[in-house]
Amino acid sequence: MKPYFSLGPLTIQSYIIAMAAAILVLVLLLYFREIAPRQKRGDRLPGRYAVEFFPLAFVLAAAGARLLFVVTRWDLFEGEPLWNALAFWRGGLVFYGGLLAVMAGGILYCRYRKLPFLPLLDTVLPYAALAYAIGRVGCFFNGCCYGHETDLPWAMAVSAFDDLPRHPTQLYASLAALAIFWVLLSLRRKDRFPGYVSGWFFILYGAYRLGIEYLRVTEPVLLNLTQAQLFSLLLLAAGGLLLLSGKRDAAALR
Repeated sequence: MKPYFSLGPLTIQSYIIAMAAAILVLVLLLYFREIAPRQKRGDRLPGRYAVEFFPLAFVLAAAGARLLFVVTRWDLFEGEPLWNALAFWRGGLVFYGGLLAVMAGGILYCRYRKLPFLPLLDTVLPYAALAYAIGRVGCFFNGCCYGHETDLPWAMAVSAFDDLPRHPTQLYASLAALAIFWVLLSLRRKDRFPGYVSGWFFILYGAYRLGIEYLRVTEPVLLNLTQAQLFSLLLLAAGGLLLLSGKRDAAALR
């Protein structure tokens, strides 16, 4: 674990470096693989809309992820200055909170700009999976989101906690997200109807997160399931409904 990197007199938290790298990769891939080719074809997703929405999406993602963490882990902030609850760069983000906030903002933005939402979501989510994979590497260096003790050969000690060999669940998550990224890019070649890729993202991410929570050190909140597992079940249901409704609508148009 290496929570901080030093560059001369400057000390930067590894979590921030990973977040910055994830954002940079997301922006570059979206522009060169999606926005620029669409501009040449004259599609309804010109670069200015993506550039316009991205700063808002970043703020929504950070705010939503931090807000859900603070609300669900308020015990960590009781009696502390309010500033500590706002300091998202110190760690303590919940992916589901950021995803929900960006989706809500995206729906409102698309209505304002009269753009179709699901095609935009299908475009962005594969690269969001890649950004997530990079962000989880930051969790690994930061020493958070660690797993249960294990004697497997690849177990790693978490010096930020107790130095016992544990599942490197951060790296499991990163590898799973890379696999999801690859699958979604493959599915985009089929792209049978708007929401097809998004539906599979919800299913694949929900299934991965539902399983990996059994290896992570997290407390159950209901029916012996963790908060993330409950959200995963909702995401799996949403993905299934999105695929079924899209398939039905596509069949009705034939």
